[in-house]
Amino acid sequence: MTVLLSPVGGVAAQFFDNNGNPLSGGKLYSYSAGTTTPAATYTSSLGVTAHTNPIVLDAGGRVPGGEIWLTDGVIYKFVLQTSTNVLIATYDNIVGINSNFVNYTTEQEIQTATAGQTVFNLTTTQYQPGTNSLSVFVDGVNQYGPGAQYAYLETDSDTVTFVSGLHVGASVKFTTATQTTGNATDASVVAYTPPFTGSVTTNVEDKLAQYVSVMDFGAVADGTTDCFAAFVAAVAASTDVYVPEGTYALSDMVELTAGKAVQLAAGAHIVRPAALTSNEGPLFWLKGTGAALVGAAKIASSISTENKCPRGVVRIGHKDMTESHDNVTYCTLANLGIYGSTDYGQTTGDPDVCVYMPNPEIGSPVKVSYFHTLRSLRVSSANIGIWLHGAANANTIDDITGQELGNVTLGGSMIAVNGGSDNRISNFFFHLSPATTFIQIKDEGGFVSSMNSMTNMICEQGSNGYWLQANAGCTASSNYVQGQDNTGGGSDLSTAFLAANTVIPRDYISTQELRAPFSRVDRSLLKDGITEPNAVTGYAILFVDSADGDLKVKFSDGVVKTIVTDV
Repeated sequence: MTVLLSPVGGVAAQFFDNNGNPLSGGKLYSYSAGTTTPAATYTSSLGVTAHTNPIVLDAGGRVPGGEIWLTDGVIYKFVLQTSTNVLIATYDNIVGINSNFVNYTTEQEIQTATAGQTVFNLTTTQYQPGTNSLSVFVDGVNQYGPGAQYAYLETDSDTVTFVSGLHVGASVKFTTATQTTGNATDASVVAYTPPFTGSVTTNVEDKLAQYVSVMDFGAVADGTTDCFAAFVAAVAASTDVYVPEGTYALSDMVELTAGKAVQLAAGAHIVRPAALTSNEGPLFWLKGTGAALVGAAKIASSISTENKCPRGVVRIGHKDMTESHDNVTYCTLANLGIYGSTDYGQTTGDPDVCVYMPNPEIGSPVKVSYFHTLRSLRVSSANIGIWLHGAANANTIDDITGQELGNVTLGGSMIAVNGGSDNRISNFFFHLSPATTFIQIKDEGGFVSSMNSMTNMICEQGSNGYWLQANAGCTASSNYVQGQDNTGGGSDLSTAFLAANTVIPRDYISTQELRAPFSRVDRSLLKDGITEPNAVTGYAILFVDSADGDLKVKFSDGVVKTIVTDV
């Protein structure tokens, strides 16, 4: 505990009575400011041994031991009496010397007198009678002391009575210094002026409240302490919550409703350790329009138990395919690493889904989950990386790195579109393990997959995997893929997917891989207006030249031939 020297009787002070005689046996009481509640004072700077209360002065009117020390941050009132309890003086609102306490704010109130008015009731201010904290001005002149033109009495905390009546129209101003807090470190009384042109002064408490952190609610970034309650409280308190660097364990799913955003600092990790797996399920659920989860951080799911796949480290939209909620649109998931349970140590049971985006179409009216944005993610799962399930439509998925775990025997997909339409998937780099699928598109549960676009894909794949696969009944006539670059083996296209209007990915390593699929396609699409490409050794490139609109072929030796002229 910090103690500071008292300005009342602090060191070697001597007290006297009203006749100037040493106050032998006098009594010095100490209270909390403005009250009669005793407050301890101390005999030395160690702050260990308390004085008696009252302090009884010696024969010379001095404090025994010669020193009085006060607790820092506590405001005192001292009452000095004779040995026979006759009041000598009262000293209120006293703090220790060199205290940084800011304990007063000035308040004022102005009233206009009626003819002969003597009693004034204050309506917006209060003061403490007898502490000299009130100043009264009549027509701009301070009426201090009994000899003033308009002498007054401090009747009570909100009433002033003048000895004689005032003239009509007199302007009476009451000014008081009001104690604002009893704590030297209270941020509400420390002013803060932003150092910018046109900025407005506020206080430190209000300034800091503009920034809400999970630490404000007791989160502990040790990776084991359950921070679920702290996260929930922070999200309830603000639309924009910050998670500082550190590892945070969550026992349950944090829900982000409409407009709620969580910003994770670089180096922040969100996990569900094995000790907190009683509540299976995602770590975050973006369930309201405009919800956002962003930051250069890692989110890793818990260890799943047998037959309890949590279906999503992060869930966007509705709860699942069997429950209807309000429409959920325009959620954002960005700049994160999202890892399935196998990456977090699972050895048995179902592997996890990293991002689950269900869209139930049940009830009346139909509920929708559209226009979500996933950008700049690293996704790692042995089952499904990103799952657009049940007419999850019109979502933008961009700039994703997908990394399957090595030596995984379970089959899975980095992206599964099951009954989704008009989703725009682009700028992906995938590295797949054996027995996995790059993109899987299905018609499922009465939903049709159509109008999905996939551009600028790069896939590094092990043996026995599929770059693109669809179920036998998939209506894939208007889904298209372009800009695919395969750099591994075993990347056959599923023949079930090759239907009308499907664009065959370009840049395959082996021409043999293209021969069978092309024989099953009834038409191919070329993008119109391409800048003449560079020659590629061992390949001829078919393109529509942007310079003249003609259909041309460029051979590996650089020779260009026009096939059809655009007339």
